[in-house]
Amino acid sequence: MTHRGEGMPSPIDQLHADLFKALAHPLRVQILGLLTEGERSVSDLIAHTGAEPSHLSQQLGVLRAAGVLVSHREASNVYYRLRDPRTLHLLATAKEILASSLIQNHDLLADLEASNLEVGKKAQPKRGQRPPAGGGR
Repeated sequence: MTHRGEGMPSPIDQLHADLFKALAHPLRVQILGLLTEGERSVSDLIAHTGAEPSHLSQQLGVLRAAGVLVSHREASNVYYRLRDPRTLHLLATAKEILASSLIQNHDLLADLEASNLEVGKKAQPKRGQRPPAGGGR
């Protein structure tokens, strides 16, 4: 077994990174979401995404090159589908992670807002009380 120097990714690490790079575009994520429902034609994908045909084609090519999608032609139509149904699990897991993060961020925001309210209450003088000396004119 050969040892890699520090910072040298293994071939498997590189493949993982390449897969995630292929998924790292909002239109590609939208395409995958549509394909979780089953095979779709390019014209159907255009209709559902609103993307320009050339832009959609480019993104489909990236996903196909990464091995995420497969395509076939019937007459003048090209159809795409997920190559591996486990991609559905990957997308679902990503959504769960995002949802969890958003919930945590929402909870942190609520805590921050509550602490700001407490600070605001302490900073305001009580009724009939003067502001602290040196606090302005």
